[in-house]
Amino acid sequence: MDNDMKVKYITVLVLALCAILLVGACKDDGFNEMKTPSSYDKVSLPPLPQIEDMHSYKAPLYWSIYEYMKTGESEGRGLDECVYTLEQWIEVLDWVKKELLPYGYDMVCTDGAGTFRAENGSPYMTHQSSLAFKDLVKAAHERGIRVGIYDNPMWIHCDKDVLIPGTQYTAGSLIYDPNSDDFVEHPGHQDIWHVWGLATHPGAREWIDGFFKYYHEMGVDMIRMDFLNWYEDGYSRLEQDYCGPGYGRVNYAKALSWCAESAKKYGIFLSLVMPNLYNDAELESKYGNMFRIVSDTWEGTWSFTSGYERGKSWPNWPNCRNQFDGFTYWSHLAGKGKAILDGDFTRLNTYASDAEKEFVISLQLLAGGPIAASDRPTTIGDNLRFYTNIEMLALNTDRFVGHPLDKTLNSQGSNIWHGTMTDGSHIVGFFNREDEPKEFSLHLSELGLSGEYKVRDLWRHANEGMASELHPTVPAHGCKIVKLTNDIQGTDVPEKIYLLGSNVDVNGMVTNWDPKNPTAVVDVIDGEATLVITTTQKESLNVYTATPEQIAAGEADGTLWNNDGPINGTSIIPLSMEESAWGKPQDLKNNSFLTIPYAGIWTIKYTDSITKVIVTYKSTAPDPNTPKNIYLLGSNVDVNGMLTNWDPMNPTAVVDVVNGEATLVITTTQKESLNVYTATPEQIAAGEADGTLWSNDGPINGTSVIPLSMEKSAWGKPQDLKNNCYLDIPNAGVWTIKYIDGITKATVTYKSN
Repeated sequence: MDNDMKVKYITVLVLALCAILLVGACKDDGFNEMKTPSSYDKVSLPPLPQIEDMHSYKAPLYWSIYEYMKTGESEGRGLDECVYTLEQWIEVLDWVKKELLPYGYDMVCTDGAGTFRAENGSPYMTHQSSLAFKDLVKAAHERGIRVGIYDNPMWIHCDKDVLIPGTQYTAGSLIYDPNSDDFVEHPGHQDIWHVWGLATHPGAREWIDGFFKYYHEMGVDMIRMDFLNWYEDGYSRLEQDYCGPGYGRVNYAKALSWCAESAKKYGIFLSLVMPNLYNDAELESKYGNMFRIVSDTWEGTWSFTSGYERGKSWPNWPNCRNQFDGFTYWSHLAGKGKAILDGDFTRLNTYASDAEKEFVISLQLLAGGPIAASDRPTTIGDNLRFYTNIEMLALNTDRFVGHPLDKTLNSQGSNIWHGTMTDGSHIVGFFNREDEPKEFSLHLSELGLSGEYKVRDLWRHANEGMASELHPTVPAHGCKIVKLTNDIQGTDVPEKIYLLGSNVDVNGMVTNWDPKNPTAVVDVIDGEATLVITTTQKESLNVYTATPEQIAAGEADGTLWNNDGPINGTSIIPLSMEESAWGKPQDLKNNSFLTIPYAGIWTIKYTDSITKVIVTYKSTAPDPNTPKNIYLLGSNVDVNGMLTNWDPMNPTAVVDVVNGEATLVITTTQKESLNVYTATPEQIAAGEADGTLWSNDGPINGTSVIPLSMEKSAWGKPQDLKNNCYLDIPNAGVWTIKYIDGITKATVTYKSN
């Protein structure tokens, strides 16, 4: 951005705030009037690409710099001062790794402040103010964190004479020409902030593909494309002003479809921001992995979640002004295998009560949306507990998507949401948007359920008995989220387990050794306990597990504890923690304890009351010995859009290992098996140094190759990596390599594409 653009940027932000008052004067004042999804019939769309399996992603959990940017703007800081330096990013990355990554928040994302630059002849953005994206990606990947970038492939950041990759066209040739382009919506109006490229110009498809290839090779996992309504229409209802000429629906449709095509090709998640969503979001629901359904978070607060222009809707961006109305309005398009509805960023520190904080987190999770935390280490306060409620986050893990009983805005039924998890349990959410407590009434038969169900409150972590109807009283601006199950566990399954150990962080609680006053107690939910364990200790951790009943029994007969640990079988639930037993049913033996060999996410699943369990483990961060990327060598095999060759020193296909995992999307016209050799840069260097890297027959030194046993029977199971072998891909498809112990052990899985 030049200085004039910065001034316009700040001016438009001020106008946007003023427009909040102006839009209230429009004729759309029917509180219960539900407008149908917007229509657009000016033009017919040309043939557009069909993209298979576009909606296979889980809603992301991530952290965004948005709050820092917005508070900086309101405080009058310069635009470049609203963007983190690399040093500031590293501080936040360390915080995210410690506090959020263990709970599934595995990505950070940039946002739209600062100056966007393409340096050293790059056609695409390399820097945002002082921040080099490659440095941010490297620092994040070192901590097991993925990266999303705020950018739009139709924005041109480079010099106009830079060539479009793979063509003889220049980037400048994509820019609107008023002398020859006669399809714009509002001729004569100038673009503000951005220089746009047009999809109707020659070279546009190659430009878009090069954009996503560039970010893929950098290791970026998500692109947030903003200002889509300005690109399509050029007029902003919120700003009450023209933001550009508007390049029309045909141009918009081509750009969006090609973005989706290349994003799918390179494995990048596509987040669409500020779309008009015309024709019932016919383009966005087809070509976006996720699209925004509400205006910007701005200051956050209860107004953003439920208050702004409550019950109203408009035919273009933003269709609704608050999150609750937005999720309700577009709920008919939500579901598994469909595009994800995005409620924008969450700033919990701006809400006035715990009830409001539970409400905003619950709404997004029940609607199947992402949680994009934007509170900073300096503003988060004690609000991490709302972001890290394991029972609520289980909905995201399960890819749960709920719907309101009534999809009419501001109706009574819109305040009750429900849906079914993959295990058959049911989730019901009661949302009170009023300023006073409210009593709800729901017969489970209204959900198509018969009989009584076990009821569990997911925020209170409490079982509430059996019921066939629910009558909760919900506090003002609050919610009640319950899980209904009818597969009742045996009565001997404990409801809680007590964890005893030396200063071990378990689910945010630090353990001690006092069995009568333990500091860490974990609920057993539907027969399962989840232990998220973090520690600075490198040695194995011994965490003793005991139910209140067992502690009471051992205390009563004086045999609970001595200086050496538990001395009575009645006081302890013992587990055999041999790695070979993980994931398999195992008998509980007396006079033993649960040994945690390292930090991670551990689950204890009771399979037969209190006598049998299954213990599973998942790492929260990659082993530091895991390779950062792998080199793929083969005969012209398409891997993630890159064609392999046989030159190990100059390979054409390199895939990042993110959070310990590499994904290979392999397509080919060959019917025979494909042999793809995998090697890290370090291994290639070692083999090259001693002259034993390669021969005409393939790899000849174990240091040069990560080998995998690729027998079908071994897929999905841990397998030792053997020397002097190779990865045999028997057919095209989506292959994943998950490292589970540095570079020596991995699991390989396959899915047909």
